[in-house]
Amino acid sequence: MPAEDVFPSKWQGQNVIGKHLERRKPPHLGGEGKLGAIWLLNRPERLVVSDFFFGVYDLLPWIPVDHEFYGLSIDAVIQTLTDRYLAPSWRIRDMINEQLKNLAGKETLAVHIRGSDKVVEISQLDEVNRHYDSIIQQAIDKNYSVWLMTDSEDISKTLLQKYGPAIHCLDALRTGAEVGIHVGADARDRQRLGEEVVTDVLVAVTCDRFVGNGASNPSCFVDFLIEGDETHKHLFLPNQNRRRFLNLYRD
Repeated sequence: MPAEDVFPSKWQGQNVIGKHLERRKPPHLGGEGKLGAIWLLNRPERLVVSDFFFGVYDLLPWIPVDHEFYGLSIDAVIQTLTDRYLAPSWRIRDMINEQLKNLAGKETLAVHIRGSDKVVEISQLDEVNRHYDSIIQQAIDKNYSVWLMTDSEDISKTLLQKYGPAIHCLDALRTGAEVGIHVGADARDRQRLGEEVVTDVLVAVTCDRFVGNGASNPSCFVDFLIEGDETHKHLFLPNQNRRRFLNLYRD
């Protein structure tokens, strides 16, 4: 593809593997790193690469009046995009169906508990995570089965040992370190991690109730997609995808 058809220029030709490029420097400092949503809209290039995360919320003010999403809430836009574009592979569908068979006929609570790198990112993570145990105990006392989503090896082992067959979860890749499990993973593990995250979320969406951490994207998207009001779903921290990603505009 000709260089002029690709934006930003750091993704053009040999620049992709260039070691000399400063990839994180933001536009107001003369670079192409940390580009906010507005920089990627209405581009003349054929290929536009988004390599820093920003949410749908950042794009809502720029939806033109003649677009089908104009005037819709963030929830409605994300639900529509998910229905339209999220097409799980057959392997993921098989993983989901296997778990749904185990949960069939039971009232269910899904919980998402973050560990690993979130310990560094969220100063109050330990305080947040202390709330889960009593909630899980109350649910199990009412004969709920619990769908557990976690990146922490220690958390999964502790809950499985304490509550036994009432806890259901994937035999997933997890970590005991304060480093994100995706960091340094090889290509095969990265694919597996992606499949497991999608499976976790789509099983959780089928559950009767949900408790999670709004500072982590899996919880955010269960919150967007699961039906029900606050009596059916609760986040200990606000859904980060309901606010602007202002860190894109800070040094």
